[in-house]
Amino acid sequence: MRPPASTSLRFVPASGMVVLLDTLAEIGGDIRGVLKRSGLGLLERAAREGRATLIPRAAFAQLASDCVLAMHHESCRKNGLQPFPVRNHRILLLAMLGCSTLRQAVGIMTDFYAMLGERSAQWTVTIDGNVVTFTLDRRTREKSVAEFLISLFSLASYHRILGWVIGEEMPLIDVTLAFPETFAETGLHDLFSIQPRFHQPQDSFSFAERHLNWPIARKPSEIDDLFALFPFDLLPPDYGTETLSSRVVSAMRASLSMEEGIPDIQTIAQMFGFTPATLRRRLAREDSSLVALRTQCRRELALTMLAGTDLTVREIASRLQYADAATFRRAFVGWTKMNPGDWRAQNAPTDTAVLQAEGIDFP
Repeated sequence: MRPPASTSLRFVPASGMVVLLDTLAEIGGDIRGVLKRSGLGLLERAAREGRATLIPRAAFAQLASDCVLAMHHESCRKNGLQPFPVRNHRILLLAMLGCSTLRQAVGIMTDFYAMLGERSAQWTVTIDGNVVTFTLDRRTREKSVAEFLISLFSLASYHRILGWVIGEEMPLIDVTLAFPETFAETGLHDLFSIQPRFHQPQDSFSFAERHLNWPIARKPSEIDDLFALFPFDLLPPDYGTETLSSRVVSAMRASLSMEEGIPDIQTIAQMFGFTPATLRRRLAREDSSLVALRTQCRRELALTMLAGTDLTVREIASRLQYADAATFRRAFVGWTKMNPGDWRAQNAPTDTAVLQAEGIDFP
C-alpha cells in the first residue's frame, strides 16, 4: 500500500513499532524476543520518547511478522479457528501465477479459501459496475486492537498480492473497516493510499474492475524476493522497474502456456488500458515492437519446452502457433544456428543453468 509522502520506501513510522509492541504485551507475547530478532531493541526507548520517528523498513517487517503472527495464533485459539501459515501464501501464489490474467487468478484465490472451510477466514469478491470489492470475513467479532491489526495487515497483504502479480500498484477506491474510529489512533491505517472508513459492516478494499483484465506479470522464481518482507511489509514494492516490453512478453507467455494462443494487439492493448496506437508508441520508446516481443516469447518457450519436456518438435510448433514443424525449424535455426533436435540432444537432460545462461527462468 502506498506510503504517506513523508515516508521513504526504506523507512516506516516508528509509532507503528510502539503500537505493535504494546498490543503484543497485552496478549503476553515475547517482547524481548521480537526486539532481538528485529534488531530494534536500541530504538524502542527512542521511539517511545519521540526521539526516533522512522525505523528501517526491513526491521519493521520482521517485528511485524513476529507480533502479528502471535496475535493471529492467539485469536485463532480463542475463536476455535485454524491458523493460516505463511507457507500457504506461497502455495496460493504459485497457483495464481499459472493464470493468464488477474481475473483468473482471483478465481483461484477465492476457490483456495473456500477449500479451507469454515474454520478459516474467507474472502469474497463482488463486482458492482466498474468497481471490484474484496471482503474479508475473519470469523471473529471481538473489537480489540489486536483484532484490528490482524485485519489491517490482512487487507494490506492481499491488496499487495494482487498488485504484485500484475506488476502494478492498484489505486484503491475504498477501504472499510469493521472497527470503531477510535482505532485510528494506532496510526497504522495511514499506510493506506486513502482514508479508510471506520465503523462499517465489513473489512474490505475496492479498486477499479479494469485491473482484473491485466495479465499476470510475475514468475515463480520471483516469489522468494517477495517473501523477503511479505506479508508483513505494508509498503509496496518498486513497481516502476519493469518495462512495458517485459510485461507484454509475460502476457504472451501466459497465454501460450495456457494453450490460448498469442493475444492480438487489440487484446494486449486492452489488458494494459491503452489504445493499439498508444501501445505501439510506448513499445517504440523502449526500442521494441509486438513482432519482436512475439519472437522473443516464442524463442524462450521453445528453449524451455525442448530442454524441459518430452514434447515432439511438431507438438512444440503447434503450441507456439507455427503453421507446421518445418516453419518452426527454420525459425529455430535462425535463433540458435542449430535445428531443434540437435539443440535438445546437446542440452538435455536439462540443468537450470542452461536456461539461465540463455536469460530464461525455467518454470
